[in-house]
Amino acid sequence: MGIRIFQSMRLRLAVYHVVVFAIVQTILGFAFLSFRRAQTSEQFDECLRGQASSFAQVINIAENYTVVWARDANISQFASGFSCAEFYHHIRKPNGEIIESSGNVADRMMTSVVPSPDDLKRRREFYETVDGDAAEAILGPDGRFRVLYFWHVTDGGQPLVIQVAMNLASLDRANEQLMATFISISVISLIAGGIAIWLIADRAMRPWREIRSEAGKISVGSLGQRIEVSDADAELSEVTDSLNDVLERVDRAFKAQNEFLTNAAHELQTPVSVLLGEAQILQRKERTKEEYVDYLVTIEGEMRRLSGIIEGMLTLAKTRAGTRILRLSQLSANDLVMDSMENCQALATLRNVQFSAALAMYGDDDREPNVHGDRRMLVVMIDNILRNSIRVSPVGEKIQVTVVVFDDHVGISVSDRGPGIPAAQIEEVFKDFKSIPVRGAKNGGAGIGLAIARSVAELHGGEISASNHPDGGACFTVKLPLDVDSATPPADAIAEHADPSDE
Repeated sequence: MGIRIFQSMRLRLAVYHVVVFAIVQTILGFAFLSFRRAQTSEQFDECLRGQASSFAQVINIAENYTVVWARDANISQFASGFSCAEFYHHIRKPNGEIIESSGNVADRMMTSVVPSPDDLKRRREFYETVDGDAAEAILGPDGRFRVLYFWHVTDGGQPLVIQVAMNLASLDRANEQLMATFISISVISLIAGGIAIWLIADRAMRPWREIRSEAGKISVGSLGQRIEVSDADAELSEVTDSLNDVLERVDRAFKAQNEFLTNAAHELQTPVSVLLGEAQILQRKERTKEEYVDYLVTIEGEMRRLSGIIEGMLTLAKTRAGTRILRLSQLSANDLVMDSMENCQALATLRNVQFSAALAMYGDDDREPNVHGDRRMLVVMIDNILRNSIRVSPVGEKIQVTVVVFDDHVGISVSDRGPGIPAAQIEEVFKDFKSIPVRGAKNGGAGIGLAIARSVAELHGGEISASNHPDGGACFTVKLPLDVDSATPPADAIAEHADPSDE
């Protein structure tokens, strides 16, 4: 299949070259032919002009309009000094009457009509191409003349019209030969160019065939392999580097996907195993009402955990799907924080943890610090950070939520009074299914919440970071681009809040 593709590319390159070359060659060729024809015609007219001028120098007219040749020259002897084709001539009075003709015309007239004396006196020279019966009678079938009417006044003051003509057959033959030569050279050059470009394309395609061959060897099990091409030029090296970068990203994504699926399977297996075990125990013998209640409480807890894991996985998948799932609008960072605190208040009350909020305004007119994004996603992001802080906070402590406005971004910080994060694991907390065990916490969570928070922040052009507070506890900070120019969104553009996934 690949060989046929490259053969087709070679053929297309050769055809494109031949077509372009033929168009350019045709345009330039016809321009050259037109120039050469004009040049040849000008040379033809020069011959006529030279011959007429020579006539004017040697001819004299008696008072009765009898032609007298000076120095006893005759026309055939006089014309023998020219390299042009055979000449024909008439010597005419201004009224068109012929008073002398060349012997090769005899008693026939090349033309029956002469331009008016006024036009000839004004222009001195007048050229005309003559065909038809008069020309054919002298030259034979399809004969044509190129005729010059030359106005001349003799030394005695008699006006004359010297009519000199040449057979255009030689000019036509020269033009035909020029056209035939051009066509022959064009056909030969097109064939030679097509063959040359075919061979050059084969040479040019060789590295690409090598790239295809190397790429064809890469499979799911060998994503770590990279494409290497020998004798690659700068442009081709850029292509291979780009392909290798793509392979690197695919390799990392594939590994991350496998790790995600492995961790997801492990996390899902635990509640499913608990549910299966409880169901098997219940089937072994009759239980008391209290035992059934305990089992139902356990089953409900595991089902909630399982539902949270599934919901978190779906949310994480959506955030990594890109901006296609976003419903963008202008949002107040203060409102987002307050909405999220309201969502998490029940859990905070259950854990006996309190919130303390420090909101912000900016500008001379105390404007709201606005961001541009998807309300549902951004609230989920803050929810997950708050729930993570609630999980690790000691009983009776406060969680400080702060909104700060900078020149180009809004900072949302969540600080708790928990045990903090081990320095070596600060970046680990944002990875999928990475949950840091906390002493005293009821459970370690599924480890998805902070991964969702990072994905949402990055999806909105922001970032999230974690650090440890000098006085104890962890601090999570989200930076989102400050939106100043967006218009207030219509009410129907605001999405419904979604239940966040618990860290």
